[in-house]
Amino acid sequence: MFRPARLGPVGGSARLLFAACAVFLAAQVQATACPFCRSVSATFSDRMAAASVVVRARLLEVPDPDAPANLVRTWPYQVEEVLKGGQYVRPGQRVMAPRLDRPETGTQVVILGADPPDIYWAVPVVISDRAWSYIKQLPRLPSQGAARLRHFLPLLVDEDPFVAADAYDEFAKAPYESVRKLRPHLNPKWLRAQIEAARGNPSLKRLLFLLLAQCGGEEDAAWLENLLRQPGWQGQQSRWLDAAIACYLSLRGAAGLELVRTRFLQDPDTPFSETYAAVLALRFHGQQEKLIPRPLLIAALHDVLDRPRLVDLVLPDLARWEDWSLVERLGRLFDELGPQEQFVRPAIVRYMLVCPRPEAKRLLARWEAEHPRLVRQARLLPGGTTRAVATRSESRSQGKKSGTASDKPRNKTGAASDKSQPPARAGDSVQEPKPTLPLVAPEPSVPAGPDTEQPGAKPDDKPNTQNAAQQEQPPPEVTLAERVGAVAGLVFWSLLLLAAYVWLLR
Repeated sequence: MFRPARLGPVGGSARLLFAACAVFLAAQVQATACPFCRSVSATFSDRMAAASVVVRARLLEVPDPDAPANLVRTWPYQVEEVLKGGQYVRPGQRVMAPRLDRPETGTQVVILGADPPDIYWAVPVVISDRAWSYIKQLPRLPSQGAARLRHFLPLLVDEDPFVAADAYDEFAKAPYESVRKLRPHLNPKWLRAQIEAARGNPSLKRLLFLLLAQCGGEEDAAWLENLLRQPGWQGQQSRWLDAAIACYLSLRGAAGLELVRTRFLQDPDTPFSETYAAVLALRFHGQQEKLIPRPLLIAALHDVLDRPRLVDLVLPDLARWEDWSLVERLGRLFDELGPQEQFVRPAIVRYMLVCPRPEAKRLLARWEAEHPRLVRQARLLPGGTTRAVATRSESRSQGKKSGTASDKPRNKTGAASDKSQPPARAGDSVQEPKPTLPLVAPEPSVPAGPDTEQPGAKPDDKPNTQNAAQQEQPPPEVTLAERVGAVAGLVFWSLLLLAAYVWLLR
């Protein structure tokens, strides 16, 4: 009889290490994969390649529902077809595998096994006949490239959820160059129809916009322009706005920047989520697509500098593209930031840290004397472009109530403008896109110190001078041995807990 393998001292550890390696490799694939797709999941082809046995089976019976759950960890299944590992299992054989969440006698499943001959069975996946037919085709496909993606293109909208999800994962992990080579096989009309039909599925829409950017024409660009001019990108729509903007720029080129700048970057009343989406689209074109000259993209990002609370969104890109023309402007902005805008200061310090101009070094020397803890934190941690949504929303709402000069849009010299801040729109507190959306992984933000006032603090709050000296003391240094020990302890306990969980499933 085949049963779940025991977690021996070698076999169990090997499985745990294999799982950790799989997670690491998935993260590495994401670095060069589809820039608008969500985080890469392991495709079923990957799971099959790692398995020793792949079978189609049916649940024979559901154990007594009154029995204690901890006594019934595995259920009986009958193998009906063997796709891989015929030397270890045969059709008609009875195996014991983990139970299902929603059991029903006769349910058809696919089960993967490892470590023969005492096979360790993974959790079964409920499938339809259509899904099994799809699975049987996978070993015969090209291993990579556009030829492989051609097979999955129509399956992105398959009626079977298992098939559609796995086809999406194939695109998500594919290199962007393979997606671009798919252009001769793409139909713009079909893609537009699927974009309009993919309601409630922002991940699929993002991929479809990326494909449309490879093959669309003037008609598609006009359709996208009308789409982007619509107001109120709320909820699910804001999750694929960056892909739509990037697609529009791919089709219109530099001529499309005027709409993006006026609609999403220059208007101070534009909700944060829309401006953030536009910044991501410009970042994609500056780093990967490279259809638009970079100086034009830099000029577009300069529009965001007139909105002090959003400056930290664009400074990492401007520094990466070596735009050092902002030293004097950012120096003035650093001193003029209001109480609700202090969270922008770390990003300005990090810009100066990598700037080679002597003016930046002089500003850093002055800030080190005036705000030593802030500069130390900026030196210690990498750059940051994202903050908690609650922090930004609170800063905005309280800043608009205060009506101070620091809350008004600034002109290009960094001074506060006389034009009053427009009234808040209904979408002003739209949530920031999830971290799986940015094209380039956002950098963590610097924690607020005594030199960076917390959002929501009253301007007239007096600092606690009694503990000022204690607050200025640098944090205790952590030795390399302590860091290694902490990481080793975390890995040890994680593996121990995972081993205990797998043992309970036996």
